[in-house]
Amino acid sequence: MSNERSEPTLVACPACGSQVSNQAVACPRCGQPIAAGYTQPKPYQREMQPPPQHRVQKPPLTEWEKIVRMLGALTSRLQKQSLTQSLKIGLVFLAIIVPVIVIAALLQGLPNSGNSGSNGNNSNHSNNAENQTSTSQPSPSIKESDLNAPAIKARILRGGKLYNSVEAKYHLPLAFHGGEGGYNPMAFSILIPTSEWNQLSKEDQVDFSLFGEHLVSLVRANPRRYLDRWRQFAGWPTGSEYDDYIEKLSRLCDACWDITVGKIVKGEGGKPDFEDSDTPVTGEDAVQFRQSTEKKIAKTLEAQAENASAEFAASMSPGEHLLKAKKAMETDYDPNARPEPRWGNTPAARNHLEAIPRNAPEYAEAQSLLKEVARREGQDKKFKQEVIRQMKRMVQ
Repeated sequence: MSNERSEPTLVACPACGSQVSNQAVACPRCGQPIAAGYTQPKPYQREMQPPPQHRVQKPPLTEWEKIVRMLGALTSRLQKQSLTQSLKIGLVFLAIIVPVIVIAALLQGLPNSGNSGSNGNNSNHSNNAENQTSTSQPSPSIKESDLNAPAIKARILRGGKLYNSVEAKYHLPLAFHGGEGGYNPMAFSILIPTSEWNQLSKEDQVDFSLFGEHLVSLVRANPRRYLDRWRQFAGWPTGSEYDDYIEKLSRLCDACWDITVGKIVKGEGGKPDFEDSDTPVTGEDAVQFRQSTEKKIAKTLEAQAENASAEFAASMSPGEHLLKAKKAMETDYDPNARPEPRWGNTPAARNHLEAIPRNAPEYAEAQSLLKEVARREGQDKKFKQEVIRQMKRMVQ
């Protein structure tokens, strides 16, 4: 070993930072020991941190997007299962989840309800009022935006077919009236023989009225087409009155129409004329007409259902109903079945049990079985809800 010592150099004291010889025993300022061979520490360097990343807040998933992810997760899981197990899971999916998807899709396409909807209707009403003359009355009828709804459009098409059928059979044009003197608005009547109107079902009458309201926009867009047909039938208007009619029809208000019933008679010179007798629907009361008609339809359907139930109850004795119900409950009943428990034919059992009258000896037993039916229906509902919850967890 060599006895030669290294040359002294100045280093920084690790405690106070003062310059001290590397061969000193301790720092003369703070007393910090200085080890032999001490080397200068590297200057402090701040650790560079990556710049913060701004995360974009994603909008929440819609119900439809959640279901699509559920489908993808289920497909991935099926690919990892055995063939038999995959088929079972797939069958459960088809039986339970497909209806959920359909319902979600329908709900996704439905318009929002509540205050926003009412505000929208009010704005449409205000716009229509501004387009009308000062003497025009506000229309309580369905707005044009409502007429464009898919379900309403389908009914308008059916009403149009009914109108075309009547028009082709009797060659009755739209009858125009109003606008004389200071009276405004102009209006038109859809002429239909009373016998034809009475032969229409309640649903058809509602569809016919919806098409009548739809005709307002068609007349406004092409008034000459409809006014010329009326002039050929009635012989007027002519000259400046014709031009005045055209101008006013282009501003036809939403409620300026009606359905007029009557009969076709011979007019002057043997020409056909229409003798009106009643106006079952006007543009001002169209909504009320539809609502009252729909209530009548609902009552008719309810009465038909009650009659069908009575006929079903009378089709066999209470004892036979009880036996049929028990058989339905035993058919395909296996609560331990996998992947999906089977609860028997509970709908058929319920129908038979509810058909047993109170005064029948079998009534008490039927009520007891109805409680069992309700229990099974509740278990089936819980199972399906649990399947849906499990699939949602697979997505999350």
